[in-house]
Amino acid sequence: MGDAPKFDEKSLRELVRERWGEVAALAPCPSYRDLVRRVDLADGDRVLLKIAHPDEDLARLDAQIEALHRAEGAGLPLPRVRPDRHGRARDLVRDASGRECALLALDWIEGDLLADRRERPLAFWRGLGRELARLGAAWVGLDAPVLERDQPWDLGRALFVLDHLSLHEEPEACARVERAAVQFAGRVLARADELPAAVIHGDANEHNLLVVGEGASMRVAGLVDLGDMARTRRVFELAVASAYAIFDALDPVAVVAALVAGWTEVAPLEAAEIEALPAAIAMRLAVSVTASARALRERPGDAYLAVSREGAWRELARLESIAPADFSDALREAAGRPGLHDERPAAVDLLERRRRRLGPSLSLSYREPLVIVGARKLAPRRGGGRTSTPSTTSVTSATPARRWRARSASRRTA
Repeated sequence: MGDAPKFDEKSLRELVRERWGEVAALAPCPSYRDLVRRVDLADGDRVLLKIAHPDEDLARLDAQIEALHRAEGAGLPLPRVRPDRHGRARDLVRDASGRECALLALDWIEGDLLADRRERPLAFWRGLGRELARLGAAWVGLDAPVLERDQPWDLGRALFVLDHLSLHEEPEACARVERAAVQFAGRVLARADELPAAVIHGDANEHNLLVVGEGASMRVAGLVDLGDMARTRRVFELAVASAYAIFDALDPVAVVAALVAGWTEVAPLEAAEIEALPAAIAMRLAVSVTASARALRERPGDAYLAVSREGAWRELARLESIAPADFSDALREAAGRPGLHDERPAAVDLLERRRRRLGPSLSLSYREPLVIVGARKLAPRRGGGRTSTPSTTSVTSATPARRWRARSASRRTA
């Protein structure tokens, strides 16, 4: 990926002065790959300066700018693009290494990071659900082919975790990720044609949410960082937000139900979306622990990666302890569609009893005939233990997971 853009403070001040005015102060802001600064202008105004990584796709950046314009028109709490003195939404500059980078400024949004707030009442999550649904409505018709391309964090391609099970040292960790992937393939990807497509933000986590107010009046003041925007399944927006929202929550089901309730105040959810949500939440956590493990190999001293990974493992294990039927029933109730329970096949009750007796590791039913897609054999690991490796005798066929990959382009335009 390469290093972030390289600019010293003097160069940054000059860039800002030429485009937005004299600088009173600069302060760094965290970013995974871009150069981001809070800029206090001499006239008392404040903006967020972003210099994108040299590898940033300019078409994707332009799509994000268009998305921000649409959000502004809908009165949503996303940052407003601040044009420069020449009316440009973005410009191109070269860093100290001679690499060309895109530069833009956004209005500064006042508020606390949700990550810095311990109190997170259910009313807040309900409000976030409403804002995410409103955002989806504002982005209907956003025509940007670049958003159709594969995004690393898009749950539509999340089965990549099965290729990286060896990153997890503990056998139970491997098994937990594998179980999440199997459930996701069967309960979500196999029904992808029933899940509406939409452009989603895709990363409503506690470090991208700014909040104001206390207690019952606590609300979303800002949603930032559109780097994971994609056109994919609409329910994945709720799945991502839920995966982070349940961290250390006393009642994770109640938190997800609050998000669903808020969403459905603005837009109804399809029955298939409600049924898919629990497995999609677990899959996001499985993706998170896998991505963290990969990143920690490259940056072993990064404490933030280690902390976030521990939380994701904890919540993934906790989700496995929740009876799927109870989770789904709570979400149907929150969506105002409790009658959907009566529409399920009569055999579901029997299958749920079997799951409770036999545990979460054994899948007992499929919406379509089971076809073996591959096998894994246990190979000795140095120092003891075993690790799973792809078997050379794998059997493949037209399974839900493979059909998902083959038809992803047509589904995204559905």
